Amino acid sequence: KHNNKSSATRRGVSMGCGMSSMMDITQAHELWRQGHYRKISPQFVPKVLNNSAAGRLSMEFHCQGPNLTLSTACAASNHAIGEAYRILQHPHSNVDIMLTGGSEASIEPLSLAGFCRLRALSTSFHDNDDDVTRASRPFDAQRNGFVMGEGAAVLVLEELHHAVQRGATPLAEVVGYGLTADAHH
Repeated sequence: KHNNKSSATRRGVSMGCGMSSMMDITQAHELWRQGHYRKISPQFVPKVLNNSAAGRLSMEFHCQGPNLTLSTACAASNHAIGEAYRILQHPHSNVDIMLTGGSEASIEPLSLAGFCRLRALSTSFHDNDDDVTRASRPFDAQRNGFVMGEGAAVLVLEELHHAVQRGATPLAEVVGYGLTADAHH
């Protein structure tokens, strides 16, 4: 639950998300294609916006400060945490707490087909000699693609003095943040 010691306008949200809900898009498209557009959920648009997670967190925890979603592919969640850090560090910021992290739920036939066409997915599990549990090895020189996954994580980012004031035990410290692009995808 949110802490009443921090007013709603002093709480913000910064989330990362690479893609919107492909499953909802494909299901709605199929209904539309069949002429059943009235069966499309009235929640369709809010569900497929990339800022859906940030919006829901804002509503759940009554955060009326900055609310942003970064959509920078695989780096989106790291960028979201970094931007939350920047907001807290800004000399004119009136924010005490940022909820920050990322969410992704893209395992659906259309997105899998797209990543297959990009030749981005690991193919090591197709070889009889390879162990499927070794398909995901992002830092291995022998890697040959990635394995898609789904999940979400959100953390509370705040200035040390604010955490101490509210009786929280800090678990980590952000000491810096940089932002670049590899310009390859």
